[in-house]
Amino acid sequence: MDQIDNENIINCSCIPWVDFDSFTNCVFNGQQIMPLLTWGKMNDDYEMPVSTTVSHIFVYGLEFGYFYKYLQQSFDNPQEMIQE
Repeated sequence: MDQIDNENIINCSCIPWVDFDSFTNCVFNGQQIMPLLTWGKMNDDYEMPVSTTVSHIFVYGLEFGYFYKYLQQSFDNPQEMIQE
């Protein structure tokens, strides 16, 4: 087993010049199971698109809900998140 199989890894990608509605990633290999987090340009209303790509073998919808809930909270109250 490779070391990568024993570590929690997420690939992050930023596209700061694009304000997107959705993002799709091609999977070329069935072993590509690491999560991918992509975020884009903040618009004039201070909204920023965030897209996640994961294998549903490993992640349930509840985890997505928690991720987006806590991400939004950290943007709404950045000082509170730093103090925790």
